[in-house]
Amino acid sequence: TVSNKPGINGYTSQPATVLLLDTKNTDPVFQPWMVAQAARLLSYLGSGQQLAVYQLRSDGLHQLHAFSANARHLLGAFAPATISRTSTGYKLDLSHVGIIDKQTQEELEREVQDITLRKRRQEETAHALAELGLFLREIPGRKNILWMSGDFLPLFDVKGDSSETKAIDAAARALDAANVALFPTDVRGHVVPETPQDIAHGEEATIPADRRKLLPPNYHDVMKTIASSTGGAAIFNKAQLAESMVDNVS
Repeated sequence: TVSNKPGINGYTSQPATVLLLDTKNTDPVFQPWMVAQAARLLSYLGSGQQLAVYQLRSDGLHQLHAFSANARHLLGAFAPATISRTSTGYKLDLSHVGIIDKQTQEELEREVQDITLRKRRQEETAHALAELGLFLREIPGRKNILWMSGDFLPLFDVKGDSSETKAIDAAARALDAANVALFPTDVRGHVVPETPQDIAHGEEATIPADRRKLLPPNYHDVMKTIASSTGGAAIFNKAQLAESMVDNVS
């Protein structure tokens, strides 16, 4: 049997890391920054460090690349972006990148008028996270999930009998059983343009007022609860987001 899953057939490596690009819960205004920082993270991939790339988008959870220690191959997950090597790492032309989830904007704007749509989005997100947890459970040892998103479920901190809270609780249990450390990574807020990559910066003040309502004031508390409950760390948006992710999972 040949497998690229860490820990299979006696192969040992550093903890396996999943890079989860959550475009389902991220306004498209922030998605280019998310993708660029995810790609920058790959340029720091250490020798033997196994990483897989997943995307949660409007139509569900998708594997963009299986576990690999080859940064160049992993960057292929961002096709059809144009990739070039620079003295500081890899540079991507994201003008035609296929993983920007533009449908998310329409869905988030409809939630302003109908809260049931937000509950449905939370339930769908929970099911996807539970699915990812079930997959990672097959891999022995400790795993990391770098969850890059613009909104986070209240994992490990929900009470109630509604369908979405039951789904959120099930997702938390699945991730806990998989021995996963979650690193919720905020891709919103104030960021500045980064010289090595031609990307648009995201700033809350540039978002229309009706879309700013979708940014809950307590999301940092939610992120901290998720991280503390799994042994991970909450990573808040900053100019060097990729470096912050590397520092936390190294």
